[in-house]
Amino acid sequence: MLLALTVCAAPHASGASAYAASRPGHDLCGVARSDYPARMGEALDLEYRIKTFGMWGIRNFAGPASNAPVYIEGNEDLVVLYHGFMASPPEMEPLGRRINEALGASVYIPLIPGFGANVEVSQLYRFPDWVQAVEESLRWGRSCFNRVYVVGYSVGGGLIAHHVLTPDHETVDGQVLLSPYFKGAPWQQTWAGAVAAKSFLAILKSIFRFKEISLDRINRVTRGNYRDLDILLDDPATYDQSFALRAGMNMSDLTRALKAVPNRRTSDIPTAVAFSAADQTISRKYALKFSGRHFSDLRGTLVLAEDEQIPHEIVTPHATLNPAFGKVADWVVTQLRSMSEPR
Repeated sequence: MLLALTVCAAPHASGASAYAASRPGHDLCGVARSDYPARMGEALDLEYRIKTFGMWGIRNFAGPASNAPVYIEGNEDLVVLYHGFMASPPEMEPLGRRINEALGASVYIPLIPGFGANVEVSQLYRFPDWVQAVEESLRWGRSCFNRVYVVGYSVGGGLIAHHVLTPDHETVDGQVLLSPYFKGAPWQQTWAGAVAAKSFLAILKSIFRFKEISLDRINRVTRGNYRDLDILLDDPATYDQSFALRAGMNMSDLTRALKAVPNRRTSDIPTAVAFSAADQTISRKYALKFSGRHFSDLRGTLVLAEDEQIPHEIVTPHATLNPAFGKVADWVVTQLRSMSEPR
């Protein structure tokens, strides 16, 4: 999940992350295929601790509610799922398990660097670190499995699209983009009696004087009208409850990178896109425009009706806030199955 941020990021030369530092030089698969996901969790937890002088690692790293990467063993096909902003692998695990059960595919849910800990950790990573994490996880997938499919939600969807449209990328056999964050939404509701545009500027002015931004503060500033926050506030174990402004600026870097893709650059990778018409976070119009322009094999589109009031978090099962999870999960399975069959 992500809040649309329209601020400029300062240039940053990203250093090597755990995804590069711990990469085995001779055999990405290791003794078992599960070796790499486990090692990546250990490496990123250690990296967090080193960067914060021993203060913070991955939340509940060794516990039952760990925010570490998730791997589910299956057949020779791999589906890699990328979570959203302020989230962690457990966000995508229910969908990943449905995919594993329905298709028998192996599932890997990496942790995007900077998330799954706290605000102090979130400010230490930049957009290039996110890009590198996607590249490394797909390089491992290509080395160890026959076919590799990707499912990206929110920021994860934007990162996948960026990867696929980057020359000389690690190839994938299909992509499913869920509530993809290509560009932030213009806010539709008014705030404090102001028109929508002025209300958004007022919110930015109010919260961006702080280096740390909490979801609770955004919720209070928007008077509870930003409904996409509800699932995040309801699950502090999975979702970071505060983020550094620096981390939010990475989202602007992602949008700029996607807008910089030449209009004539296209990919013929099988693609499917889904979002809710009630989504307050992404620009739904731009998501469809971008997908139609750059993905020539757009096989499926799912738009949840606005009157269903399903939030941005279409990947998160919730009895009251997202009763459409089952519908979305079944649709994702259908799209992946179709992509795996010859046309």
